[in-house]
Amino acid sequence: MKLNRLLLFAFVVSLVFSSCDKEPVIVVPPDSNPIITLLTPSQGYSLNFRGQSIPITFRLDDNEQLNEYWVTETWVSAVGTEYYSGTYTANTVISGTNAIRSFSYTVPLTTIQDYTTITLTGYVKDNKGKVASAKVKISVLPEQGTASPHVVQAYNDLDSIYSVLTGSGYYFSFVTKTNQPTSPGLYDIGEVSVGPTPGFTAILKAPNQPTVDSVFAITNASMFNYDELTWQTTWQAYVTSNRLYKVTPPLSVGDIVIMKMVTPGQFAIIKIVAIWDNSVGNGARIIFSYKYTHS
Repeated sequence: MKLNRLLLFAFVVSLVFSSCDKEPVIVVPPDSNPIITLLTPSQGYSLNFRGQSIPITFRLDDNEQLNEYWVTETWVSAVGTEYYSGTYTANTVISGTNAIRSFSYTVPLTTIQDYTTITLTGYVKDNKGKVASAKVKISVLPEQGTASPHVVQAYNDLDSIYSVLTGSGYYFSFVTKTNQPTSPGLYDIGEVSVGPTPGFTAILKAPNQPTVDSVFAITNASMFNYDELTWQTTWQAYVTSNRLYKVTPPLSVGDIVIMKMVTPGQFAIIKIVAIWDNSVGNGARIIFSYKYTHS
């Protein structure tokens, strides 16, 4: 009996030590996509005249070995028509897990239209075939003294759009200056505030027009001169915006909302003058002045 107990003890000890000799389980993290980051220009865009050169730098990173790098180029006119697309930098083989790629892009002297937006897209692929991309936009300025291609119409008599909190979804037409709880038209904005009133949060929405939706950019007087705006300065403010919205963030008095209209190359520019809740009477609403551009 004593011998059996000793044998059992020896067997258990051997199991303990043999289990300690096993290799620990290593959890391998899943392979992630490569990363390509635009370093210059740091703001992600550049405004330039024909013939000017812009230094551009991409950083490439991955936890796997990098494999390929290339850059494509597209030109889009002021009215949103793409009229050139091609390869700027052909595929090149790269190695390592990180790299810096720099080049200088020169805006063409000919064949390119004023107000064209040039998009250069850098791509990186790792040795497992995963791809990432990053973009830089260059907008072509006209020579100084070039006439504005569009007329600016100003309405400074203060209009309003009633809040959806009044019970209906209201829309305002920039062309007819009407404010009705009807289906949106091509030149309308909608009001989609969140409550409760008083003190509602004022939010505007682009009309729901499939394939031709308008888009908002938000700015203010510290960055944009509403009183002296031209089509050119409006275009510059829009194309250099870092954020574009189909639904605006909550608006405040003094905000300037630049809306790219569905008519190619046209804008509506809204200056928020007041935000009234129901305590003022006549329903919650946004009070604004506005300008819009047309041919």
